[in-house]
Amino acid sequence: RLEGPVETVLGFTSEHFRSGQVDLFSRVHTDDNDLVKAMISRQPGEGPASESIRIRDAQGHVDIFDANFDRTRIGDRDVLMLLLFRAADISEPIDDATVLYFFDELMKSTRDVVYLKNLHHVITAASDSLVEWCQSASGIDDIIGRTDYAIHPEAEADHYHSLEKRVFTENRYLRDVQEATSADGSSRWIDNRKLPLHDSEGRVIGVFGLVRDVTNEIELERQLKESERRSRIFFELPSSMHVIVGGSGQFISANAWWLG
Repeated sequence: RLEGPVETVLGFTSEHFRSGQVDLFSRVHTDDNDLVKAMISRQPGEGPASESIRIRDAQGHVDIFDANFDRTRIGDRDVLMLLLFRAADISEPIDDATVLYFFDELMKSTRDVVYLKNLHHVITAASDSLVEWCQSASGIDDIIGRTDYAIHPEAEADHYHSLEKRVFTENRYLRDVQEATSADGSSRWIDNRKLPLHDSEGRVIGVFGLVRDVTNEIELERQLKESERRSRIFFELPSSMHVIVGGSGQFISANAWWLG
């Protein structure tokens, strides 16, 4: 038995399901078949339950539904009761206090550096991970309310400041990959992204920043380029014959001397 406005949410009428023209469970996303099995195997008396489940509608589009189900007995029949609601239709915006809580948890747990600055380039909020990039800071309280010049080498602070000036004046997102000094004094590569923050009237009031350590990616790219450079020099040697053959004996490549 299927209850609820199925025609509205799925595009099928109740008659489609009652007549067997459409099997609801065959419309479920294959990765959610474990949830279908849980519904079907539920026993009378276990009580109602709910799951988020993906279902393909009559137009072939997949959407997420809140499936409320219960196994009960009606007379001598064992019936699975199912009530479906489109997840987007029943979800309410979270309140400001919850948003702030999630933001605080993000700032504590993210490995990327996240921060907010006002128009004076003063850090007004930041993730705990920023401490790992500041030699003069032992905790996040040593960073909030300060500028880059108080926590970074001057040359790096100059670069950050110049990038933020462009964000403010050009009112657009900017990105730069640059070298930076971590708290232990080692040189690292960072992907530095900044975008303007606006008030309700569209005026720029600050900058949102996201920084990611990309040292490993940069080093891997350098090693790949160096390997390609060495291979090119090796193959271009004028007095040597070089050929590359695959594991099954197939020809892959050779230098000009061998081909000549």
